Amino acid sequence: MEEQKIITFENVCKEYRIGDTSFFALKDASFAIKEGNFVVILGPSGAGKSTLLNLLSGMDTASSGKITFFDGQVISDYTDKELTRYRAEEVGIVFQFYNLIPSLTAYENVALMRDIKSPIGDPQEALKAVGLERQIHQFPSQLSGGEQQRTSIARAVVKNPRLLLCDEPTGRLLGAGSMLFTGRCGTREISARSERCAKMQDSWCKGGRDHRERQRGGGDDLVFPGGKQCFDAVCGAR
Repeated sequence: MEEQKIITFENVCKEYRIGDTSFFALKDASFAIKEGNFVVILGPSGAGKSTLLNLLSGMDTASSGKITFFDGQVISDYTDKELTRYRAEEVGIVFQFYNLIPSLTAYENVALMRDIKSPIGDPQEALKAVGLERQIHQFPSQLSGGEQQRTSIARAVVKNPRLLLCDEPTGRLLGAGSMLFTGRCGTREISARSERCAKMQDSWCKGGRDHRERQRGGGDDLVFPGGKQCFDAVCGAR
């Protein structure tokens, strides 16, 4: 049985206007992520990776094009209220800059997801899974950058979301910390484990096939043309 598409982009653009000047942060992006896929997005700074994740997560809206989620829901047509519900119930996000609440402990930051979605997993178990069982009562200011990143990861996965989006998820994780999250360290190993790989530059995207097909000699990556490859974003769908 064919895997179900959990998210589909059709000619999606994100354009910004400043006075008489306009520029595209994302242009004509078309691709699909299937249920169970693990997708890595690669590219230099400014290529449009974070813009793509913001559109996937419903934190931003497209200027044109169509974004469809799971069972035919056109999220590009959603109202602000509908986008809020989509983010709360369907999406887990690991932010590049953590976005932890300073006045809450690591445990409380993760448990806060109960106010957004119910039920969720056990916050203590989520923190234990990322190696922070001894830091659950510490505040963000008492945690290292890597520990704050892992708290952010625990907060995202405790919701058991259909779509998990990670913006530079291992940027502050070294050695064992990176292995806890990805199972391996390094761009090449992580991208090799993914079903699909997107290489981005200058807001462009064209469709391609998955790694398994490419390894058999057919198809290419889902490509945003050119640019230095660096591990910046991950999409996981279930």
